[in-house]
Amino acid sequence: VGIDIVACAAAIKKSALEKAGLFSEELFIYWDEDDLSIRIIDSGYTILYCPDLVAYHRIPSGRISMRSKRSAYYRTRNAIWYYWKYYPVWVATIVSFCSIPYHLSSALRYRCLWSSLKGVLDAFIGMPDILKKRRPVRKETWRKAASPKVKRLLRI
Repeated sequence: VGIDIVACAAAIKKSALEKAGLFSEELFIYWDEDDLSIRIIDSGYTILYCPDLVAYHRIPSGRISMRSKRSAYYRTRNAIWYYWKYYPVWVATIVSFCSIPYHLSSALRYRCLWSSLKGVLDAFIGMPDILKKRRPVRKETWRKAASPKVKRLLRI
């Protein structure tokens, strides 16, 4: 049983999409799969990982690098928005503020610090719109969907 989908090679039941909704428009890149996954799980569906299936995914030559300014910006901004959309307020607060140094240090390593800082700023500027879309999921769902890093942080 998996906890999230990889959209470049995913098959999703129509009924799951009808119940959970489609991809989130504001998270059009990075964290969009996590966003859809948590809603699918909260809707009562299970995400399965099938290692025997093979998908060929052609990566365009202009591929976005993990080290790009665009990647640093959206990964930082969307992570904060994701937590605030679905997690309880106390969890979103802890995880957001503890994830910021992680994103900034990663961006610093790849020389994209200003992009990541802009992502933090824009995350908070856009927070009123995200809070309007806030739909906290069940406790079982966010515990299942939380990454190992988030789980360790919350145990502390």
